[in-house]
Amino acid sequence: MNCANPQITFKSRYNNERKLLKAYLISNLYKLFYNLFQKKFQRDFGINFNLTMECYAVDRKIIQILIHEIIETKEYTLEGIASYTRIPLDIIVDAASGTYTQLSITPWARIVDLYMQVKPEVSKYFFDKLVEAREKHHFCLSLFLNDA
Repeated sequence: MNCANPQITFKSRYNNERKLLKAYLISNLYKLFYNLFQKKFQRDFGINFNLTMECYAVDRKIIQILIHEIIETKEYTLEGIASYTRIPLDIIVDAASGTYTQLSITPWARIVDLYMQVKPEVSKYFFDKLVEAREKHHFCLSLFLNDA
């Protein structure tokens, strides 16, 4: 490899690894929320609900539940969620009502971040699951994280 500036190469590689790790974490958070909220999904969508259902319906419902559970803590209002996440209030209101279906990954991650802060028990459960996955699949996770 011909590198005129090794610092740029390191920074680029670091950014790519951070993006991969973020995607990995978001994917696992999505699965976690799906499993945690499955009973609510079945209640709202019917007994035949499963992950193969239209993704927008699942996404919409996950965000709706997250927002409602943040509000239930009484630490934030809809306005507070909008302010903290830097997402326009009208989008937060639509998401909370279940009418907004297409949040991009950045607003989704911001709402999840806030949720994990107000629900530390869920955050602990998530990290326990990551550690469990690491112990079960140490070799695969090690390859993923240390890929050259």
